[in-house]
Amino acid sequence: MSHFRGEDVAAFVRVLEQIHVPVDPHGFPAQLMAAIQQIMPGALITFNEIDLRTGAHRMETNFEFSDLVNWSQRVDELIATDHPIVKHMRNGGTEHVLEITDFVTQRQWRQTRYYSEIFRPLQMEYQMGVLLPVEYHVVGMAINRDRKFTARERKLMEMAAPHVIQAHGAAKLFSRLKAEAQSLKTQDLPDVVAQKLTPRERTVLHWVSEGKRDCEIATILGTQPSTVSRHVHHILQKLRVETRTSAARMARGL
Repeated sequence: MSHFRGEDVAAFVRVLEQIHVPVDPHGFPAQLMAAIQQIMPGALITFNEIDLRTGAHRMETNFEFSDLVNWSQRVDELIATDHPIVKHMRNGGTEHVLEITDFVTQRQWRQTRYYSEIFRPLQMEYQMGVLLPVEYHVVGMAINRDRKFTARERKLMEMAAPHVIQAHGAAKLFSRLKAEAQSLKTQDLPDVVAQKLTPRERTVLHWVSEGKRDCEIATILGTQPSTVSRHVHHILQKLRVETRTSAARMARGL
């Protein structure tokens, strides 16, 4: 990295330190976007997952604006068919770092619906994508801003890409190992309690007995708080108790 500036090297090290902190897939996008801000300050970043078989799209972002909900819905409608990078990946592309201008000129890009409806409202002009190898999907981070990316910035992202891929794989492994550990913990539930619950409900009850709130349990399990709330409701019904405290006491054999 001798041709990079000293601040580039320091920022790159901070990125590596941050993205390699153990986290499950649910928390990975936010951790990654926060880390990349170290070397792309001021950029608007999204983390996208597109199922190439169905066109279904899920997105997280590091920014907010007044029309974010409607804007996000329009992204969902257009990204699978109108985005130049997604089109390239649909046709078999395997690169991990790409820019929209790798495929179209800036003039051609400005004539697309995606630019008009997605980029122009945010006054963005350029995008660089860092893509992860996920079969039948386009998954990755989009870095958006109003000025061109320099050769130095692209090289930094090309250097970061293998670490991003490794960290994403580690997040999935971390989630599996954590789930196995949680399963072992729930084996300590009294038989009279465990026999009434599904494996997932036993896991939720374990964390309830540890004093965790639904939002905290959702983060641990990589799901939504509303899903955890439904599990808790079913647990209370099955154990014939009215409160979480009573269920927690039963989980501890009290």
